Amino acid sequence: MPFFDFEGLKVFYRKEGSGKPLLLFHGNTVSSEMFNQDIAFFSKNHLVIAIDSPGFGKSDRLSPLRDDFWYFNSQAALSLCQILKLSQIDIIGTSGGSTVALNLAMQKPDIIDHVIADSSPGNRLTPSEVLAIKAGREHSKKTPMADYWKSIHGPDWEKVIDLDTEMLTRVAKNNFPLLIGDLSLISGPVLFTGSLRDEAIPHIEEKVSELALQIKKSFVLLFPNGYHPFLISRNKEFRRIAMKFLNDDLF
Repeated sequence: MPFFDFEGLKVFYRKEGSGKPLLLFHGNTVSSEMFNQDIAFFSKNHLVIAIDSPGFGKSDRLSPLRDDFWYFNSQAALSLCQILKLSQIDIIGTSGGSTVALNLAMQKPDIIDHVIADSSPGNRLTPSEVLAIKAGREHSKKTPMADYWKSIHGPDWEKVIDLDTEMLTRVAKNNFPLLIGDLSLISGPVLFTGSLRDEAIPHIEEKVSELALQIKKSFVLLFPNGYHPFLISRNKEFRRIAMKFLNDDLF
């Protein structure tokens, strides 16, 4: 299995296909396993690379998770891009992965082309939002979701989830930004996708619009159907839109 070293951690990644590079960034509490079908789909036309964020999946654990979690993960991804000598990179990030994608695009706009930020949580988390997330996760521990978490993280799955919840709690309590940098520096086009019924992101239209207005070339597509994340709940619709956008065919 392929790993790379980043700040003393062994970070797992998957690579499949050939052509223009496409990075896939997963959301919090999950891993690149969430992209199994997407990797098969997009690798028909791209060199698809999906990373298990440090602390998750097959990557080394971190305790505690860093409060600049999404920026830290963007730097890990940048390290892999440099190792693989990638340029003209497209990115799809969903949920927390959309924040990783935007952080990377701000830091290295010269190597990033298209960005799709799906089901973005915006730039801030409130304590009330995190309380709702925590309650949802505690409930999910008693459902088949627990079996899924165990299958992707292993026997320490509950600690993995709890460390992420603790990190979100600190970020919200201290009002830390999720994005570090200047969004206006992003040079390539950015597409925001999501569902207006997203149960995990209250007022998603306000959060996404705030980000989109700071980006030189941005587009927003929010749908009346689906749930969190849109990429999963409306997968076929998302893939159709994504392919058109990545091929400069959507707008």
